[in-house]
Amino acid sequence: MKKMVMLLSLVFILTGCRQEAKFETKIIIDDKYELFVNEEKNCTNTLKEYYKYGNQKLFLVCFNEIYLKSDKSEMTLKKYIKKSSNTLEASIDKIIKQLEPSGALLDGGSVEYKNDSITIIKCNTLDNNNDIYIGDNTLEMTNEYCKNSN
Repeated sequence: MKKMVMLLSLVFILTGCRQEAKFETKIIIDDKYELFVNEEKNCTNTLKEYYKYGNQKLFLVCFNEIYLKSDKSEMTLKKYIKKSSNTLEASIDKIIKQLEPSGALLDGGSVEYKNDSITIIKCNTLDNNNDIYIGDNTLEMTNEYCKNSN
């Protein structure tokens, strides 16, 4: 019995400490998928390159993963983009149309979009940077984003 308690405690410690908060964003894509995110625990605002399509990159900030869930299935945003016939930009635009513009940079047209749970920074610079950043609602557009990374 002691061994079982010790084993269960060890499993809880190893898995429980690494759990992330998974929460819904109230965003619906293609009239059937609800968007959920796994939020990074103790976020340090480190950029994680999540997906690349040509010269365009998608970065996550404070999120470990983004999921699309329907009554019948669940998939990552990355799998949805690959599976659909959409480009990266077209897939993200389906999310953006449900957010409110909340800021812009004077760099050619980069715009920040928000709701209560998610922020998307969509770059459109004169240097042809079209990268996209997705993070929680505390993500703020600064001059650090949308620099030419090509």
